[in-house]
Amino acid sequence: AAGFVDVLVVGGGGGGAGYQNEEAGGGGAGGYLDAGSVYFSAGSQTVVVGAGGTGGTMVGTAYSGNNGGASLVGSYVAPGGGHGGFYGQAGNGGSGGGGGYNAATGGSGTSTLGNDGGDGTTGAGGGGGGAGAAGTSASSSTPGVGGNGLSSSITGSAVTRAGGGGGSTTSGSGGAGG
Repeated sequence: AAGFVDVLVVGGGGGGAGYQNEEAGGGGAGGYLDAGSVYFSAGSQTVVVGAGGTGGTMVGTAYSGNNGGASLVGSYVAPGGGHGGFYGQAGNGGSGGGGGYNAATGGSGTSTLGNDGGDGTTGAGGGGGGAGAAGTSASSSTPGVGGNGLSSSITGSAVTRAGGGGGSTTSGSGGAGG
């Protein structure tokens, strides 16, 4: 039957970069689309759950991660998160991935659905953007922190979703996730 529903669509998160214990950017959160009182006509709606992006590896030059997949409910689409960067620039997406080695720039998030990733430095990677906040940039050998997610009670209890991944460093602990 036709009617009004609340819709929450979250894209798949981006994969973080990876190369031994090097300065790699964290993956960006998938786009976060929260819409209340949406009208759906009678009939079925297409639902797709976007897969998370795979992380970077040490095979060949595949150090950067991969973007997450888009999710959708009917015509409501949340893009996947941007991948964390290593040598190359981080990926753009729902939220942008964190930049990596050699001061790589963080990826851009999609307006109203996510936030930007933080920049990397020579010694640490930036944090991936989250639905609620941008990832922080790395500072010297201190990695960036992933941006915070957003809380929703659409399932009946409050759950925080779509936080960004923390960056990594050549020594010490990685940055916290959002």
